[in-house]
This record gives sequence, C-alpha cells and structure tokens, in this order.
Amino acid sequence: MAEMYAEYGVIGVVVVLFSGMLYWFRGFVERLVNNKLEDLENEIQQNREITIKLIDRWNKETTKADRRHESVIANAERRHEKLTFELRTQSESLNFLKGKLDKS
Repeated sequence: MAEMYAEYGVIGVVVVLFSGMLYWFRGFVERLVNNKLEDLENEIQQNREITIKLIDRWNKETTKADRRHESVIANAERRHEKLTFELRTQSESLNFLKGKLDKS
C-alpha cells in the first residue's frame, strides 16, 4: 500500500511539475508574442512616419518645381513684351524714315 501511495505521489508531483512547466511556457510564449507585436507596432509606426515625411518632401519638391515653372513663364512673357515693344519702336522709326524719304 505504501508503494501505491509513493507511486501516486510521484505521479502527482510529476503532474504538478508538468503543469507548472506548461504554465511557465505559456507565459514565456505570451511575453515573446507581446514583445514581437510591440516591435511590429513600433516598426509600422516608423514606416508610417517615414512615408508621411516622404510624401511631404515630394509635395515640397512639386511646389518648388511649380514656382520655377511659373518664374520661367513670367520671364518669357516679360522678354516677349520687351521684344514686342522694341519691334514696335523700330517699326515706327522705320516708317518715319520711309515717310521722310517719300517727301524728298
């Protein structure tokens, strides 16, 4: 009878130790998973921030390019106006000289 109690006692101790090991292992796995989830969340947040910064930079570059284009267009329009004015002035001078030659 003592052998039976000893055997059941050993089996009980092994079962308690095994369930303790399973409980510890479950906690260990949960901590690992939680740490990995936190790392993934941090990485996702960093990627979002990088994406937002990249989009902002593209928007700034687009704005600069638009300003450069507008500046080029404005300069071209000013040059065109100057040339048109100069042509008009030269045309008037030529007509004046032509008129003087016709009178003589």
